[in-house]
Amino acid sequence: MGELRRITFHFGIELEVRYLSEVPAAGDLVTHQRALWVVSRVTDDTVGIAVICELPRSNGDHVETAAA
Repeated sequence: MGELRRITFHFGIELEVRYLSEVPAAGDLVTHQRALWVVSRVTDDTVGIAVICELPRSNGDHVETAAA
């Protein structure tokens, strides 16, 4: 396990800071409030690492949820 890095996740208008050893990549699935989100973009600049997430496109009104 590597060194932990501070990563800010953007879920719509909500932010969540996590400390992880690996930075997620575009296309990875992450959870937020029991919902699965898709990483759409990762930026790394002087402010730090930001992971921009969006809800996956779904068929109809079905929204995937993660186990607790």
